Amino acid sequence: MRLEFLFIAYTNIHKRGMPMHVIYLVAMFWGSFALSPETHGSPASPIFGISSQDPEAFCSNVKVQPLPDQLSKAVPKGNSDKYGMGKFEDEALKVHRHFFSLAEGCRSRYQETRDRMCSQIIESLGRVVDGDYYKPNQWGKATWTLGFSMSTRIGFPMLMALETAKTHLGESRALIDIEKRFHRWLDARAKKASTFYENKPDNLWANQDTAWAIFYGSYLLQRGDNKGLAVVDEAVGRVLNSLRPDGSIPMETKRGAIALHYTALEMSNLLRGLMILRANSAEDSKK
Repeated sequence: MRLEFLFIAYTNIHKRGMPMHVIYLVAMFWGSFALSPETHGSPASPIFGISSQDPEAFCSNVKVQPLPDQLSKAVPKGNSDKYGMGKFEDEALKVHRHFFSLAEGCRSRYQETRDRMCSQIIESLGRVVDGDYYKPNQWGKATWTLGFSMSTRIGFPMLMALETAKTHLGESRALIDIEKRFHRWLDARAKKASTFYENKPDNLWANQDTAWAIFYGSYLLQRGDNKGLAVVDEAVGRVLNSLRPDGSIPMETKRGAIALHYTALEMSNLLRGLMILRANSAEDSKK
């Protein structure tokens, strides 16, 4: 399977071990969100294969990372000649940790913890979408910061938390309502961000493009559009087909002193995409 090939390739270029953020992704998706429904005999998300609870890995004292007191109304434009998102990065990471910690608690083996955490997912999603936070910037064209914020820092953890709550709360009225509101909120941002990626030449495809494609495909799947699976599959295939024999990724290794960092990010994206493909029984994930 391509999953095993991916781990072999990764080991070849990281003889001294995985960077911490990749270890986090592997643990999160391999150890919990990528579990098959048969593992615990409970319903699974149609997108990620999430079982409704993990009695072995989760306990009652999950620490929820708080949302920032102040949330930004708009995603900053960003600066193409500077690394990162500046002061906005700290806020975005706090949002990321908040929703992932809630998703973890929502899968606790203890019902009281699950009920509390899943309910808080609805509350936190409501705070973000009802406040209409993280609007596209007002400078005309979309920039990389909007897509990165949605695909990696803010939008994806929110989508994952919602998907996790769905496995526990089912068709509750509150959940159906917040899903509709979340989709309206995300749709406006996704349409704007898509214009940035659609206008990029193929020779500039890199880890951010992969992250966006996998996120957008996940979003389509959550909305019931099976085209999302093809979007994820195409993105994963594009990267895997470019690998050198030693497992390195040409587009990332040419990026100088932080090539390993970007390679690690791309490997994280591939793990996410392959888990989605496997959960949906995509033929391409078995190759």
